[in-house]
Amino acid sequence: MVSEFLGLRTRAPYFVFLTYIFLLIGSRYEIGPDWITYQLIYEDSCQPPFLDFVGIEFLYKILNCFSHANSLELFFVNSICSLVILCSCFYFAKLCSTPASFYILALPYFLYVISLGYTRQSVSIALFMLSTYLSVNSRTRGSWIASLIGVGFHKSIILYAGLLFFKGIPRLLTYCLLIPAFILLFFYFSGGYVDYLMSNYINGDFSSSGALFRVISSCICSTAYYLKIRGYITSKSRNVINIFAPLPYLYIFFLIVFPEQSTAIDRISLYQTPINILILSYALNTFQKKYFLLLQTSIFFLSCIYFEVWLSYSAFSSAWFPYKSYLLPF
Repeated sequence: MVSEFLGLRTRAPYFVFLTYIFLLIGSRYEIGPDWITYQLIYEDSCQPPFLDFVGIEFLYKILNCFSHANSLELFFVNSICSLVILCSCFYFAKLCSTPASFYILALPYFLYVISLGYTRQSVSIALFMLSTYLSVNSRTRGSWIASLIGVGFHKSIILYAGLLFFKGIPRLLTYCLLIPAFILLFFYFSGGYVDYLMSNYINGDFSSSGALFRVISSCICSTAYYLKIRGYITSKSRNVINIFAPLPYLYIFFLIVFPEQSTAIDRISLYQTPINILILSYALNTFQKKYFLLLQTSIFFLSCIYFEVWLSYSAFSSAWFPYKSYLLPF
């Protein structure tokens, strides 16, 4: 929390910070490379077939249809999405070493880049975070519900949320048998949605120049986890991290073998972001307490450098600027 990070006794700065993030995400206007796509979804949301389980994710479509029917614009849709993201962040932050560590690490990339630019997937990632929190606390039914809601916003959550429910199974068995099974289920139930993914992300001309950098960053987090940080994390959280920590090495392999599919790999690897944040939040515990504030500040600036790399080298980073809001004159 901001108040905790600044050493304040009041929660007022924390409330101001969350309000700022809520308005930043919820009131944005023409921000992100997919804004035109979201506008088209909004305009066509009430067209039949209304419940299209194959095309646009149905919960996102229902939200858009309600907003469209009541002339609430995308402002209402994005505000609801912002609320879901912040509520999920609130609970996931409890898994980190301190809530302040989570927000410091999440602000530069997850909140500023992913949540502002990729509405549907950012909600899905947030619900994966909520599902992770519930799973760690042995609330399996709630974890399933959160994941199913996430599917209603972006079906890519199936791959990560599916693995989450096998945290008690030996990892070798998980990766040898369960991952292929969930991939097959994903293709079976997604139908035409997979055709969309194939044409736009795999067979299309898209390329993510920053994918390798982001995946390497995830590999560094996983390596630090195995070498040092693992012993400082609670056993419940460790059981979850053990499932996802090896995945960045798999992404590196795929990027080397299939470099033309960097966008597809990059978008799936976005679900690794909260796992990286969870790992890094405990990195502070490996040092003496007298260095805690210095290290926390250093990690924040490193996160800002991560943001700067994205800003400088991403082909679409200009779509986030200048920031425009429904609440302010354009």
